[in-house]
Amino acid sequence: MLKEAREAIVRGLVRIAIHDQPYVQITYSPLDDQGKTLQARVGVESTYPGLSEGDRVTVHSMMNVVTKFVASGDRDE
Repeated sequence: MLKEAREAIVRGLVRIAIHDQPYVQITYSPLDDQGKTLQARVGVESTYPGLSEGDRVTVHSMMNVVTKFVASGDRDE
């Protein structure tokens, strides 16, 4: 698929800096397959303020590369 958007639950995140540029490494599980764990590293500009573990998000990707995380407004408790 060229472009895709999937609902997911954030399982963990680590804020890192590479050459002084801030990134977030996010571990997440697709909502339709919560036994599966995926990981993506994106720049902080590709996330939203307050991103935290347990958030329900929409993961946007292009050609299987994650491009951004958008809040869906719900939390998985």
